[in-house]
Amino acid sequence: MKFKWTVPYLFLGATLLGGTGASSPYAENVSAPVASANDAAMDLSASYRITLPYNTDFERCVNEFYLDDKADSLCRTYMSNMLRSQAKLEPLLGKRGYSAAVRAELPGAPVGKHCVWGQYTQLSRALSEMGDTITVIPDGARTGCAQFKHLMREKYKNTGAIREGIMFRSDSAYNAALERYLARRRVTPQTPDSVRRAMVAKFAANNFSADSLSAGTILIVPRHRGSRNLFHAIMYLGRGRIENGVFVADTSGNHIYAGHNREKIGDLFGTYDTNNVFAADTRHIVRNAYAQELSALENMPTDKLVAFVSDGDAQKLPPHMYSRDQLLRVARDKYFNKPPLHMGSVVPQTTIAGVLREFNSHKVAALPAAPQRTL
Repeated sequence: MKFKWTVPYLFLGATLLGGTGASSPYAENVSAPVASANDAAMDLSASYRITLPYNTDFERCVNEFYLDDKADSLCRTYMSNMLRSQAKLEPLLGKRGYSAAVRAELPGAPVGKHCVWGQYTQLSRALSEMGDTITVIPDGARTGCAQFKHLMREKYKNTGAIREGIMFRSDSAYNAALERYLARRRVTPQTPDSVRRAMVAKFAANNFSADSLSAGTILIVPRHRGSRNLFHAIMYLGRGRIENGVFVADTSGNHIYAGHNREKIGDLFGTYDTNNVFAADTRHIVRNAYAQELSALENMPTDKLVAFVSDGDAQKLPPHMYSRDQLLRVARDKYFNKPPLHMGSVVPQTTIAGVLREFNSHKVAALPAAPQRTL
């Protein structure tokens, strides 16, 4: 039995990458042409019933979109927890009852030294709310900044999730500093590429741009300007502004932080010394963890996949569901808690836009027009 999906015809064009001529055996009830991926994303008034063979490139793009969406959702929940807690505790600073409120909000926290403990707690809550079992921050890392840096370095070595050194305000500031660094070392356009790459990598090992960080990144900053051994943990919220004590995202705004132990929210570069910063990119970490879980799922033996998608009762599955390809699709959708993209289901608009972004990122900016007849 073939597997029926209801998806916009633009997906078929992207999936087949040019195999959408009038004789295509995959489309039914095709009518309006699609001019481009971006146009199609805006016009979802028509859907098309197609018989879609399993296509590795298409499935990969769906997987990548779902991984991005899951990581973003986790970070949004984590940030929301942090901001809610910060707003709850800040009015109590310096007042009777503050310590009790911190202990109630952050069970087990060492009040007065609870900046890392607070980040650990808010992230753990977010993971629990998402139903995730991954470990992002090792248990021993929650007790202090030094332990956090040491254990996170060990756990995420060579993953790209950890950055250390001077944090620049923008990519342009970082690039300007890089060019000055190269000029001092007499690296010119005539310098061999291998030498230039080595110098760029050496600079990047101890310098980074705040614009390269994801919202939800945990930062360890000097507690006081110039401090080399006293640190403070805060959350990076991204660019934005503060309105009536509330963070409002704004791509043209300042870099904003929120933190426990002082329960403050404000301008990161205006508040802290950024010449010695440790950054653990939460989104980068969790996305990699989710990707590893998905890979493990995809590599399960077929009998275990059947058990996973059927909750241990294989009799629940209709006969056509036993092909490996269909099991992979259903297992993927179950893992991400998404509506199943099978059996004639309509692809959600968010998925359409997301998969289009994935195709566009691979230089597929415009898709073939649909044929002007009904097959």
